[in-house]
Amino acid sequence: MVPTRLRLAGTVSLNRDKSLADALLQQIRRSAQRLRPLLVLTDGWPAYPGSICRAFREKVKATPGPGRACLQVWPDLYIGTVVKRTEKKRVVEITRTMAHGLLERAEHLLARSRGGEVLNTAFIERLNGTFRERLASLTRKSRHAASRLHALQTGMYLIGVTYNFCIVH
Repeated sequence: MVPTRLRLAGTVSLNRDKSLADALLQQIRRSAQRLRPLLVLTDGWPAYPGSICRAFREKVKATPGPGRACLQVWPDLYIGTVVKRTEKKRVVEITRTMAHGLLERAEHLLARSRGGEVLNTAFIERLNGTFRERLASLTRKSRHAASRLHALQTGMYLIGVTYNFCIVH
């Protein structure tokens, strides 16, 4: 089985916080039920590894008989973190670490998916750039910032569907 890369039109929120990360990862879990092993790469935002572990866990009964089942993270889940340090708007250092799982196994999965040889966030950065390019309210210096959350979410959904199913990559 060759791992599949998921590009999702993310959840929209006014704040970037733990609840946003949890909602996004629950959406990804619904899409990734059959994708195992699973490699998830994130930027350095500290909320992501915990949200990923909360989303990708199952109830496992450790002992027979009565008693509560414990929650265990999927054994074939790998979480990589890529942090870029910039100086004067240029990337001067890239730090790649594993928040969960082994680096060698994650690199093997990445090679099998034909997504490169080193852990990177290029695919999601490309998607974010596409959103900014095609949706004026998401540009960095916008004269018309998003005033209605529903309109922004609808626009992101439309662009995400077009990006995933209509555009050849």
